[in-house]
Amino acid sequence: MKRTLSVMRKETQHILRSPGTFVLVVISPLLLLLIMSLMFSIDIRGAPIAVMDYDHSSLSRSYISGLISSGEVSLYCYAENYDEIEELFFDGEVRAAVVIPPGFEEELLRQTGAQIQIIGDGTEPISATFALSHIRTFSQNFALELMGSAGSTQRPVNLSIRAWYNPDLEPKVGFIPGLIAIVMALPAVAVAGAVVKEREQGTMEMLIATPLRGRELLLGKLPPYIAAGLLNVVLATMVAVFWFGVPFAGNFPLYLLLALVFFVAAFGIALLISTFLKRQMVAILLALLVFLFPSFFLSGLMTPVSSMSTEMQIVANLFPATHLVTISRGIFLKGVGLDVLWPNAAILLVIGLVTIGLAIWRFRKRLA
Repeated sequence: MKRTLSVMRKETQHILRSPGTFVLVVISPLLLLLIMSLMFSIDIRGAPIAVMDYDHSSLSRSYISGLISSGEVSLYCYAENYDEIEELFFDGEVRAAVVIPPGFEEELLRQTGAQIQIIGDGTEPISATFALSHIRTFSQNFALELMGSAGSTQRPVNLSIRAWYNPDLEPKVGFIPGLIAIVMALPAVAVAGAVVKEREQGTMEMLIATPLRGRELLLGKLPPYIAAGLLNVVLATMVAVFWFGVPFAGNFPLYLLLALVFFVAAFGIALLISTFLKRQMVAILLALLVFLFPSFFLSGLMTPVSSMSTEMQIVANLFPATHLVTISRGIFLKGVGLDVLWPNAAILLVIGLVTIGLAIWRFRKRLA
């Protein structure tokens, strides 16, 4: 019994003294529970929409007021033209747009079938489908109530429903570009494992004995993994386009450049993780915990980041995958350029520089 208690005491001390083991055993279950609970409690109601009202009548204003008061969608702004709507879609500010043409009130009152155009952002099929469905149902009910009071049995409203960038609202078209961003974090897991493996096998001490400086040792490990990551981007893009039929509307060299910035951020986090750990398996598991699970739920892959609370949006933007999801969908489906995506690139660059700097500082501290 005493020997058993001695082993128990030893393992307890190991858990408490090893940061990686402590996180995996004590912190990670609570963290995953929190993240998944918040994910499944996200409400996609209140999706932001734009309205382009060419009629400017009392009935069009009543229609807009009723649509927004339902709470299922929220009015982000009034647009003046289609170019403005496209810009709002490019920036990810709205999920749908409603266009009320001239003569809306007159056609409703004459019972000739008023025209309404509804446009959805097909890059996020789940939220776009929800918004389009609600707008369609409300539009029909609004016209039916108005015309029903006059005893009409004619079709009350003619809806023109379109989805830009993904006309059929196919889930795979919006999902696969974002999924590429998630799986591209896996090379970072390998980086964390490789650095810790050097220490675990004792080869780190041999390298330290050479004229290599700490930063040269850490930074020297990155280029091969960056090259492998960029190769993965090329292969994943080919699979998405030629196997799954996902359109690629943007600039591929720009996509590679922004993927490079993403890898700088992801590998910086991986290097920082590796400076706290001594065992490769713990490093790999912790890196998976950091890169894969939160990124899958918080990156905007399933539901828009804008649907999350302010606190969760801040947390989500700390993960590199969140920004690569935006970049991938923007370049794949919308064909946007650096003029739209530069904020995401800037955040990734800051994350990379800060984490690499901290990793080098931590490594020097360990050597000292």
